[in-house]
Amino acid sequence: MQALPEQPENCFAKIMANYYEAMFNNDQLKINSILTFMEKNNLKKLAKRITID
Repeated sequence: MQALPEQPENCFAKIMANYYEAMFNNDQLKINSILTFMEKNNLKKLAKRITID
């Protein structure tokens, strides 16, 4: 994965890249951490949509 520059406009893309990398690596702790972060920051609907059961 190529790193995105550390700029505010890349924040969401970096979070999603980390989420999907965690999904690929079956890193449940990191997945839960990202989803919790999203839920605590008023992104509950998005967190629910990207969650795979």
